[in-house]
Formats: sequence, C-alpha cells, structure tokens
Amino acid sequence: TTLITRKQLAAKVFRHTAAYDALIAEYLTDQAGEKFPEKLTVTFEKVQDLRYGENPHQQAAFYRKPLSRSSNLANADQIHGKELSYNNIQDANAALQLLKEFREPAVVAVKHMNPCG
Repeated sequence: TTLITRKQLAAKVFRHTAAYDALIAEYLTDQAGEKFPEKLTVTFEKVQDLRYGENPHQQAAFYRKPLSRSSNLANADQIHGKELSYNNIQDANAALQLLKEFREPAVVAVKHMNPCG
C-alpha cells in the first residue's frame, strides 16, 4: 500500500472511533441530565454528495445525525431524478417543515425557501 492509502485508512479508522465515542458521550450526557456540558462533540454521516452548493461553482455534501429517527429530510429517500443541489435541499426542507404544521393532507410549492403559487 502507498503512504497516501495508509493515511486515508488511518483517517477513516479515527473518524469511525471518534464518531462512536461521541455517540456514547452524548448518551451518557443525556442520562446524567447535563444540559450544557463543558465539551460537546457532534458527529454526522454523509447522506450524499450534492450536485453543487448554494452556487453552481461550489462543491457540497448533505449530512445527517446518526441514529436520528425523526421525520426530516435527511431520513428521506430520493426515489428519482438527478443529484440534488444545496438549494433543492433547502426548498424541500422548508416545504417539509411547513407541511408538518397541518394535520390534514396538504401540498405546498416552494421556491427560494418561500411558499408560492
């Protein structure tokens, strides 16, 4: 193996163990009832690469909190279509948050994070 490969694998192992430790720390902090711990470690897992960031020349990726079971965009499956962009994610999330306000079935069109139409 090359030095670059060994460095990539080492980084992967440390990310994995750091994420595991962070999840345990979060669980124990919750169990202890601590609201504002001295150190807070947050870990996320990549859902997908995005077509582009807020602007077409920017690279971006979409992440979610591991083990989250809430109804949010990060836990949804994209069934069809091309890769999403940052703006697509923002609009879809705005639509989902708005629809959560209704008890009956509803629909909304969103453009630039604003309901329209």
